[in-house]
Amino acid sequence: MKYLIALMAVLSMSARADEMSATDIYRQAVVTVLLVADYGQTRDQYAKRNEGYSEINPLIRRHYSDSGIRNYFIVAATGSALVAKALPAEWRPAFQYTVIALEVAAIVKNKRVGLSFRF
Repeated sequence: MKYLIALMAVLSMSARADEMSATDIYRQAVVTVLLVADYGQTRDQYAKRNEGYSEINPLIRRHYSDSGIRNYFIVAATGSALVAKALPAEWRPAFQYTVIALEVAAIVKNKRVGLSFRF
């Protein structure tokens, strides 16, 4: 994920960013909602860490604490919005749909292993 964001950011440096349309903003809102859901599940997983649950995301695992999880998702939500805003209009949907797909996959997987949403 971090490499995808970095690649999109580097590629967009030579391109001119356009204003975000209403559709772009709605897609980014979906990204943010999904990140919040993933955050809730990750907090549940952290609370159940003594029950055999473990984190596979190396960025979160490196700072595995309640505050580390919170900070990761704040950066992820803010960073995805900044990258989306910086991208040209024709590239923005691909970035946002990619993040949406990755988040939906993570949320579904988390739900299948028994995680709920903890806020």
